Amino acid sequence: MTIVIPDTTLTAMVRDEETNAAGGIESYCHNILPHVPEAIIIDTGSVDDTREILKSMQEQYPHLVVLDREFNGYASTRNYGLSLVKTKRALVIDADERIHSKDWRKIRRKLKRFPKGKYWYFEGIDIYCDGKEKPSESNLRLFDLGEVKYSKTYEVFEDLCDLNGRYLAINPQLMKYLNVKLLHFKTTEEAEKSKKREWYNPLEDLNSDEILERKDWSLSEINCFEELKKINPLVESYLN
Repeated sequence: MTIVIPDTTLTAMVRDEETNAAGGIESYCHNILPHVPEAIIIDTGSVDDTREILKSMQEQYPHLVVLDREFNGYASTRNYGLSLVKTKRALVIDADERIHSKDWRKIRRKLKRFPKGKYWYFEGIDIYCDGKEKPSESNLRLFDLGEVKYSKTYEVFEDLCDLNGRYLAINPQLMKYLNVKLLHFKTTEEAEKSKKREWYNPLEDLNSDEILERKDWSLSEINCFEELKKINPLVESYLN
């Protein structure tokens, strides 16, 4: 029996995810979509077959909504997705992240056990192809809507804040830990450093309008792109 997390919409932003370290956009859909009643995936300008794969996934998952939107920053795109959610809560999972199939039952059980909880934290872990593991940040990925939004924080990255863009001060009674691992698959540390230099750093000083003006600027053009898209050979062992 498939476990479905009630009253929850997956929201995700993707770009050139036909293949990635976690196996690509198709395996992502199979990993996440059976477990949510609604899903919104925003393509921000893929030049590979990501968009076509998502369209084919809609036949198997009719609750999947796929939208196109020009990239104008991470926080802005995340908030656009949240603005379309009609369910009580949102689940934010990236295309190179996975949740083990056995953990969906644990998530649903936690939600049922603590009905007043609003903010649910995963145990994030970065997994490199050499077997190295590192704890990751920004693991508030399941949350009630209405009192939060994404804001640009350190460098170009985004984090959940209150509606005024301030640090999110959460009442401990509303915050719960799922004790579920969010598996973030990566290739090599060197490829991640290259991505930071070539992609994140140039974005750092640009506002949303300036990013939109760079219509020819694609992640696929950076030197480490091919390396970043190699499948991590450990994916299967972590998910089985």
